[in-house]
Amino acid sequence: MFDAACSRLVSLSLRSLRCNETLEAAQLYRRQVHLSASSSSSTVPRNPASTAVRFNLVQPHLHYDPDARSKIRRVPRGVIAPPYATAGHVGPARKQTNLHSLPRIDGVRNACKLARKTLNYLGSQLKVGLTTDELDEMAFDYIVRHDAYPSPLNYMNYPKSICTSVNNVACHGMPDRRPLMDGDILNVDVSADIMAIARRRSLLDGLTRRQFG
Repeated sequence: MFDAACSRLVSLSLRSLRCNETLEAAQLYRRQVHLSASSSSSTVPRNPASTAVRFNLVQPHLHYDPDARSKIRRVPRGVIAPPYATAGHVGPARKQTNLHSLPRIDGVRNACKLARKTLNYLGSQLKVGLTTDELDEMAFDYIVRHDAYPSPLNYMNYPKSICTSVNNVACHGMPDRRPLMDGDILNVDVSADIMAIARRRSLLDGLTRRQFG
């Protein structure tokens, strides 16, 4: 269950998106994106599994920025950053390391708490017209202000501090300059690194006219 700061942004339960609940999923998409059925009927079919249904989904907003690498933000000197923060490359994979010491366990716990707080903060800032680029800047400032490092930043040369996926983008999307629209479904992936111990949390939000109108 999401915290109070984020719950107002969730239009329907994630439970309605399970694969075996096709009708509920179709009804959800009808409310949050424009549905266009392949038949002449304007209603959701009684048995949607046997009828082809076409959705008008938002295309990813692509833009080429040749200066993206030079725009990567740098954290203050007081923040302990992982090795890839400077080089942009990750070393060879290591065998899994068990967490034995209490300080390391506390580090993981603190990283998770910060990721949760960051999501709550970003959720409270969401509104129609905001860009995911602006959301990325908010995440960077918030995490750094808590003496931590935003884990995605410069990981394999990734230029942003969070991952954002809008509507039908089923991957770790990159923040961009497309303004969020009424009805958009937004997934925000936040990773916080404290003393090189990182954990991440994800959040699924629905932006609806009822909430922002």
